[in-house]
Amino acid sequence: MKTKPMKSVQLALVVTIALSVEWIGAAPPNMLDGNLQVVDLSDLISPLPRFVDDSTQILSRTQDWEHSSWKNSNWPSAGGSILGYSSVVKNTHGQNPDGKYYLYYAHHDPMSGIGLAVADSVTGPYTKFNPTDNKVLTVPNYRPWGPNPDDPSHYSSPSVVWNADTELWTMYFHYYNHYHGQWTYSSSHPGQGWQMTAMATTPNLSDYRSWSIYKDPSIGQVSVWNIVPVHPTTNEAWSKEASAYNAVQRLPHPLPNGHEWLVFLRGTNASNGRPTVGFGSSSDGKNWDYFQENPIIARNKPWTVNANEYRPKFIGYLGANGSGDHEYLVAWSEHSHPRIIYSTTTDFVSFERDSRGYAQWGEGEDGIVSARREDDTLYLFTGQTMHTMNLPVRGSSCDFNADSVCNGADLNQMYEETGYDLVDGVPALGLMEFDLNLDDVIDNQDIDKWLAMSATENGYTTPYQRGDTRGLDSTFPTDRSVNLFDYNVLTGSFDPLGLRGPRLWSAANFDGDTDVDLSDYNSLTAAFSLLGSYDAKSQAIPEPTALVLVLAGLLTAVLAPRGPRRDH
Repeated sequence: MKTKPMKSVQLALVVTIALSVEWIGAAPPNMLDGNLQVVDLSDLISPLPRFVDDSTQILSRTQDWEHSSWKNSNWPSAGGSILGYSSVVKNTHGQNPDGKYYLYYAHHDPMSGIGLAVADSVTGPYTKFNPTDNKVLTVPNYRPWGPNPDDPSHYSSPSVVWNADTELWTMYFHYYNHYHGQWTYSSSHPGQGWQMTAMATTPNLSDYRSWSIYKDPSIGQVSVWNIVPVHPTTNEAWSKEASAYNAVQRLPHPLPNGHEWLVFLRGTNASNGRPTVGFGSSSDGKNWDYFQENPIIARNKPWTVNANEYRPKFIGYLGANGSGDHEYLVAWSEHSHPRIIYSTTTDFVSFERDSRGYAQWGEGEDGIVSARREDDTLYLFTGQTMHTMNLPVRGSSCDFNADSVCNGADLNQMYEETGYDLVDGVPALGLMEFDLNLDDVIDNQDIDKWLAMSATENGYTTPYQRGDTRGLDSTFPTDRSVNLFDYNVLTGSFDPLGLRGPRLWSAANFDGDTDVDLSDYNSLTAAFSLLGSYDAKSQAIPEPTALVLVLAGLLTAVLAPRGPRRDH
């Protein structure tokens, strides 16, 4: 067994780093609860991709209410509204947590309500819970036999989040306020109140009709149906007309004011009808304070381009940065034909814009994005579409050099970038892509993991074997073997003192250190088969004894010219 005196020091360093840098240990299975609507991106090893890997339509109009009734005398025919405004949660809390995925959706035209489709898997298919009317919330004056084509009533843009304090699922959605005139003329209520965001709750997602809207009769003179707007309009111009299409999330760490609840606000300017974006916070998810800096995402900001319209999209948690501040990814869209841009922030007041430019997905879609992560895949629900993105996270890929192939070059990169110190192991900090088993140390266990992952990637059902000097570049159904060829490579490279190293895998360095010694020899003999593949090992191994190899190595070391040499 190989031992080195620095091992205990290195292990202590690993423990210290793991305790002091929170995001190192944030990978699965310790991801943030996706039902809090802050997607966990804390284990990314490179920036969030701007491209998605797949896009699938998951919603289509099949029910009368899904058609716009506005000025539509032919309803339910015609009506050009498009379904979307999706919000997805997994029923793992509250009463009857059935583990299913609940997708709440709407359209924006009258007389939309809030619809629901349910699936056993995040990828669907999503089935509407009622074949004729799957609304969980409906405006009171909706008539199934034919809505008033001049009535602008609607509920739309759901944002659903779990509140562990109240043990209630909470839905934020906007409504059209028929009493906006009274609201405007009331000195007690800010802004004009045309469209504002309401709140509904339920203890049981599976009881589809159990949603209860937060109401108060005392506000019924200025807000239709006694609905209490938890995100009202403002006296400031940016959100004077409407506060709608908002996204609500609960942060993993409190803001400086102690609040954990954050709302990603979309305000509509009363003078020009253009939307801009701001933020608000809350201690309970019910009573909200808007940021004084609003609108924060608007024209003439260092982190925006000048456009006529800005819309909120989604928020992700990136972990603690080098200064110990909790960093977030914030995505919004710009222009009347929305295009999504990523940014980072620690305070939701100032941002660093992604220099790579706009994301290449979600273009033209209006509402928020419901971002949900499962394992190493990010699912982005927007409009009628679910986009799928494979995340660049540690432990997720055997392709370290990004050439779309898992082969010996990737293992060589692991050896080189870890300093040929994989017997003792090195801390994963700064090298997270090589930490395949997610234990914050890169060592021989990660070599084993890579051998298994790359073999699977290349079509095999069993891992590559230590001792196979040339098999790492093979793909199924090519036979893999450890035979005399590999034995001869090892004898030619045998260098137990590491005087001619470091060596790579192809030169029989199977444990990622600086030498080729008995450890590598033992790995080879364990897999050796004179005539067959890995699964057809011979009983006799025609090689010299270990002592002969040691002596040969020492003799070679003595006779060889001094000085380091690298095999590539």
